[in-house]
Amino acid sequence: MVERKATREIVNREIQFFTADLLPRTGYDRVIFPQKVDATFHYFYELAQLGSGVAA
Repeated sequence: MVERKATREIVNREIQFFTADLLPRTGYDRVIFPQKVDATFHYFYELAQLGSGVAA
């Protein structure tokens, strides 16, 4: 269980870095940015659960 949490944290951190580079600097404050990161994480997590080749 600890390994799964660590993996999720690593993936979430990578999404943060990737998203920070892609999203425009204006319009995404400290409230909205984490919401975008969470939405992206959950999107790819659901794809992985479904066995989609996109997230694998």
